[in-house]
Amino acid sequence: MTSLVLQDLATFGPDHCQSVSYEQAVDYTKKLTESQYENFTVASWFLPKPMKQDFHAVYSFCRWADDLGDE
Repeated sequence: MTSLVLQDLATFGPDHCQSVSYEQAVDYTKKLTESQYENFTVASWFLPKPMKQDFHAVYSFCRWADDLGDE
């Protein structure tokens, strides 16, 4: 079984994809954040709405870094 991070690298890694638009990146980070059921995500419920998009970006970066470290 291939891990999700390796599947994502095959799809989105620097050797396998074209640049995405800002809107596509925002959509990806939102979906990634909302797919996780951990305290970090629950904390986002308490953030002011204007900060949520930034939070999704930071969380997604941390999630990717953690998953890569696990590999």
